[in-house]
Amino acid sequence: MATRTVRSVRRNRLAAGCILAVATIAALAPLPASAGTRPVSISVGSATVWEGNSGTRTLNVPVTLSYPANFTVKADYKVVASSSSATTTDFKAVTGTLTFTASATTGLTPTAKTVAIPVYSDGVIEPDESVAVVLSNVTAGITVASAVGVSTIKNDDPNLIYGQQIQSGSASIGESDAGNAEPVSIPVTLSQAASAQVTVAYKVTGGTATAGKDYSGSTSGTLTFPAGTIQKAINLSVLPDAVDEPDEDVVITLSNAAGALAVVTQPTARLVIESGEFRGLSGGPKVGVAGDSITFVSAGAIEASLMPAYRVWLSGQPGFTIAGVQPVITTQVAAGPAAMVVNLGTNDVKPNTAWKAPFDTMVASLQPVACVELVNINATIANYFATLNNDINGNKLIDANEIVTTATDINAAIAAAAAANPRVHVIDWNAATATNASSLTSDGIHPNAAGQAWLASHIRAALDTDCKVA
Repeated sequence: MATRTVRSVRRNRLAAGCILAVATIAALAPLPASAGTRPVSISVGSATVWEGNSGTRTLNVPVTLSYPANFTVKADYKVVASSSSATTTDFKAVTGTLTFTASATTGLTPTAKTVAIPVYSDGVIEPDESVAVVLSNVTAGITVASAVGVSTIKNDDPNLIYGQQIQSGSASIGESDAGNAEPVSIPVTLSQAASAQVTVAYKVTGGTATAGKDYSGSTSGTLTFPAGTIQKAINLSVLPDAVDEPDEDVVITLSNAAGALAVVTQPTARLVIESGEFRGLSGGPKVGVAGDSITFVSAGAIEASLMPAYRVWLSGQPGFTIAGVQPVITTQVAAGPAAMVVNLGTNDVKPNTAWKAPFDTMVASLQPVACVELVNINATIANYFATLNNDINGNKLIDANEIVTTATDINAAIAAAAAANPRVHVIDWNAATATNASSLTSDGIHPNAAGQAWLASHIRAALDTDCKVA
């Protein structure tokens, strides 16, 4: 860097003298972000359908985003055989691409799509069969929370003692953190088509889930199967929330079948609502991770490193300052984590940014947490970009009053917070990037694969050794 004693140095000379080759460094710009409080993740759910004796059923498998994204999300899918199922006699092995397109009005994507799998009915006595939906080629920046979802084709043979058996399938779907309610259909099927109308009453009750809070939709009603029809559905919506809670379920009960010798042979089904907050080791210590785009791009590596030992709630918000992420930190702290990891400050390194008061607020808000890990920031590159954009005099020169050292000041504040409180510790990303920025980052700022692995391993080691909550 140019020294403070130089009055006027042309910007191209400063760039040439910088430790990093700026030809390979991109400007500090936000990466694609989600509208929620953590990186958007995609999950495949599961479903159940009764096989039947004739015709074709549809097994609708939900694929969901944890909350809306503000950029188009795509994922390829294929349906493959599992257990004793076969693509020629039991189901059709469909393939395709799911596209979650951002709305021209809201700028946000929907959160739910469905993979529709044709299921071939038969009269063969056989075990239940399974099929799997496998995701691949997911849009960059999307965390794959569940790439494979296994669903069930239930056998219902022999069934010729009755004209029609009526059975309700089950389903599971991931709960989103924020944004849209997610539609989900509970299939209700006849074993075979009837020559006359068949009806069946249904009732929806909360098992561990609460109506109006966790799900919405009709609580009771009657399904009508016109002659020749074999499948209907009870349609519900899973409501988003940001509450750390166990998985919950909704109970669906069928009764009072009427018409064409119909009999209810599977009266009860469950919709499982999978919690979307702290994820990982069941019963493990809770760890909140909050940060900006550096955390966002490293989310997969961090979660993979931590989830075998911890329950993790990770929030990476590209382009956000300390003040911008504070609501997320407050929410995570309120959920009672055993430890918090915070990686913020890069976006606060701007001319005249009032970062100190938000920093003090953040540190104070972390007081209830028994162990805190603060990741410091790459001071060299952050100061460099801020200085390049701090042409107060408008002369396209770097003058002595324009040199910015905010990153250095933020790192000093992080070190002071750790020195003042034995519960607070520092993960030294600045030291790593000072000598290895070209090998640990893609653009001087955002971690590449090696940098993501560095952060993930150091966060895990810090939690294991400093916090000792595993």
